[in-house]
Amino acid sequence: MSSLRLAEVLTAEPAAALLLRNAVAYLASARPAEWRSVLPLPGDDIGARMALWALGLWDLSDTQNASALADSPQVLVVAGAALSAPVVARAKQCLDSGGTVLIINPTPDRAAALGDLVGAAVSMTPADLCQLVPAKGRGDDPLLAGLDLSDLCWLGDKDSEVILPWAISVDSPYAQPVLVSNRTDWRRWVYRGENLKPGAIQRCEDEPYRQQVGFLRVPMGEGRGEVLLCGMPVTPVSTKSMRVFGQLLTNLGVSWHRQAISSEQRAEFYLRAAGTVVQWLMLGPIRGKPWAELYSEDLISGEASARPVVGEIAAGAAWIPRQTSPIVNLSDQKWYGTLPDAAMYFAAYVRSPLSRKVLLLVGSDDDVKLWLNGVLVHAAQVARPVAADQDRVGPVELRAGWNIILAKVVNRSGNWGFCLRLVDEEGRPLPDLALAVDNPEARFVEIAPEGWQAISVPAGDVLAAWDRRPETRWTSGRPMDDTMHFTLDLGQARPVRRVVLDTSGSPGDWPRGLRIEASTDAQDWQVVIDVPDAAGIQQGGVTCVTFPTTLARYLRFRQTGPAGCSGGLYWSIHELRVFE
Repeated sequence: MSSLRLAEVLTAEPAAALLLRNAVAYLASARPAEWRSVLPLPGDDIGARMALWALGLWDLSDTQNASALADSPQVLVVAGAALSAPVVARAKQCLDSGGTVLIINPTPDRAAALGDLVGAAVSMTPADLCQLVPAKGRGDDPLLAGLDLSDLCWLGDKDSEVILPWAISVDSPYAQPVLVSNRTDWRRWVYRGENLKPGAIQRCEDEPYRQQVGFLRVPMGEGRGEVLLCGMPVTPVSTKSMRVFGQLLTNLGVSWHRQAISSEQRAEFYLRAAGTVVQWLMLGPIRGKPWAELYSEDLISGEASARPVVGEIAAGAAWIPRQTSPIVNLSDQKWYGTLPDAAMYFAAYVRSPLSRKVLLLVGSDDDVKLWLNGVLVHAAQVARPVAADQDRVGPVELRAGWNIILAKVVNRSGNWGFCLRLVDEEGRPLPDLALAVDNPEARFVEIAPEGWQAISVPAGDVLAAWDRRPETRWTSGRPMDDTMHFTLDLGQARPVRRVVLDTSGSPGDWPRGLRIEASTDAQDWQVVIDVPDAAGIQQGGVTCVTFPTTLARYLRFRQTGPAGCSGGLYWSIHELRVFE
């Protein structure tokens, strides 16, 4: 494993080419590795399941792994949640045959089972470490081969996991610490709220230091294998966690193949593992009024009755699906920065298999209102920094089937943000919930681009706008101005209610202002949407707009931004899609 950018600079850097050539030559001549058989037992640990799936070692549809205890693996990967008496017995068999048992995501409630496995008392104490380092004398431990030490340093942002939630101790002279706490781990003070790095360093130096162990090995004696206890969270949504876990498996002789986790799988993981919503339909920012009016007024003409769909226009913006962090930091420059007097709406569709009482745990900066299925269940008019679980809402009723959660967050000044978790009345996540990015009751059918024709001003290759080849495009051929339009003939009148203008192949070429007009005869035109500032209705160059069903044969798209609005960029359409 190499973190060097060899392939990227291959043609420009002779040294990179030489290194890569020598590496390939070595691999070609090296003796093939003898991979060890592996059996994963993640139990009910959703994070472990998805992490193992992401490495090609687990079938997400196999919830029971019924044949697991009958297998004879050389490496047994066991999540703490799976440590039942039969699993401990199976792990001992693996050890007796000289195998390795790797325990991931252990928790204090399984300390007794761990003690039974290793034959010594095991204790786990709270920790909030952001960095681990090799223990003294363990720098050349084969278990750590290939590990990038920067992957053992997790910044510990307020919306990120610490690298060690629980320190592990085994009361055995044979236990060998491999990764331990860093004496100068000042980042944990940042995690605790210290805003200044010098202050965090000073606090770190002043506090009493006690070494805590995050990863250790316990040899089980001559002729038997060893137990490895990994306290670092194994989670599929942390790049560093997956790199560390993958390298550890490689060092244990386990072959794996990384596969990408989709945005839907990521959202499912957060919802089921922690109750956290990280996939939202978002609308805004909405500005133009003092914060108090933004908070008190209905900005979308029907907050209680809102059932938004992707691309629906409201308050001059569109509802856009967004993947977020557990705490949405709207002040971040990748979002909107520190906008004073601004409002943002969040909507999520959550499905429950049964009616139940739940708690909604909310954090906001600043003011917040929250609706569940059209009922206002929470309102907090307060200036504060955002943090998880600031407000406890409920118990409230979650219906069987689909439910809609709608939130409005208003920023007075400075930073702003939002977060929400759904848990049961005891604060536990509900692993049987599901999340939808769009209104599940809305059904859209794409109209096939057969027999379509178009004209454009300026003239261009209009067929490239719907040839289903994303690398081609219709383009204006000159910087945007308000004389440009693109008129599509569907061939016959159809009920239309959604269009997508995809310019992601040229991300800056989205229309700066957009008016869509519809007609059945190319004579009488009806304006279906008119957005003078289209920045709020596009994401990554994709403009998706949804509107009330309109009978149309002809659709005319007008770029209404004035000359100079695009900074010299053209207007392009890589793929045009129409839905009824």
